[in-house]
Amino acid sequence: MERLEGRVQPYPWGDTTTLANLLGRAPTGEPQAELWMGAHDRAPSRVVSSGERDGNQTLAALIESDPEHHLGADLANRYGQLPYLFKVLAIGQHLSVQVHPTLEQAKVGFARENDAGIDIAAPHRTYRDANHKPELIVALTRLEALCGFRDLAQTREFISELNAERSDVDELVELGRRINGDGSPSKVLADTVGWLLGLDAEAARSLVGSLRRSLDHVQTSVEFVGAASAIMHLAAAAPDDPGVAVGLLLNHVVLEPGEGFFMAAGNLHAYIHGVGVELMANSDNVVRGGLTPKHVAIHELMQVCSFEPEDAPVQTCDSALHTYRSPVDEFALTRVVFDGDPVQIDRAGPRIVLMTEGFATLQTATDSDRVERGAISFVSDADGPLTVTGHGVAWIAGPG
Repeated sequence: MERLEGRVQPYPWGDTTTLANLLGRAPTGEPQAELWMGAHDRAPSRVVSSGERDGNQTLAALIESDPEHHLGADLANRYGQLPYLFKVLAIGQHLSVQVHPTLEQAKVGFARENDAGIDIAAPHRTYRDANHKPELIVALTRLEALCGFRDLAQTREFISELNAERSDVDELVELGRRINGDGSPSKVLADTVGWLLGLDAEAARSLVGSLRRSLDHVQTSVEFVGAASAIMHLAAAAPDDPGVAVGLLLNHVVLEPGEGFFMAAGNLHAYIHGVGVELMANSDNVVRGGLTPKHVAIHELMQVCSFEPEDAPVQTCDSALHTYRSPVDEFALTRVVFDGDPVQIDRAGPRIVLMTEGFATLQTATDSDRVERGAISFVSDADGPLTVTGHGVAWIAGPG
């Protein structure tokens, strides 16, 4: 086993205390949005446990020194590096409305931007690597999100309630016309999203202002109360961003601690607030459409996004040792709640263990380490089964 130091990403949407408190550090007063635990080229974790190392070796370099030992023969042959990226998200403000590409889309987009000579760190770059980014998020606190397109009939009902209050605003009337257009649900939604994201600043400001006034006055149906509150929150924060109106079309999801959901490539989503652990393929590819000061790529989003309506099925955690469903090969996430008795985790492969509560002893056939809240450990495939003993909660990321 190796003790790791994750990399904190200071994105503006992060809160100022969550990650510092988790890691036992004093808050800096600046936003800290994501804690990265993994081997991604952009921010690989550092190996800090071995006395013979100077603390500057990265997890990526450690794995590259003996891929078969650390990954196992199968993953070493298939990926050559850790196939997942593990994070803690501390969402103080909303994130962008965004989507992630399929593997083929990522390969094509990455090669295209390389051929165009766009620097890998350029702010207007979309594809940072050639990998897809399916992801699973599980709440540590109450977490609110917009995720996937709502059933079209329900969205039409929601927007008709808003139109009834503010039918004098051209953009709101046009939104109602488009969402009630002819064609398949995916065609109607694609047409509506493309029109919304193409609005100029003045038209977007008019539409978002109208939505705020309408939502402030209209009594929405019970099923839309949460969505209406979320849209009001976004409209107050981004009064001239058409991404606010795109949020009208998405499922409103609230996760309580321990609940989570999986998002495949193409799922349009935006996180609003809360704290969660997130596990994904080893990628940093984000195609943004709005609700952000960062680079937006509307044309690319329209190509990558799946406009088929879909539910956002919430997974609940029903046992002390629970593995969340993720239908991909790269990753699986297990939560372990332990209270004195040893708990053995038989999953093989390279694992990252994050302690979020309490303390424990991590034991393999050849090694042991006592860890506390905020500790991050890497367990190689060669270490074999892992036993956890103590009092607290641990999250174990590993291959699927």
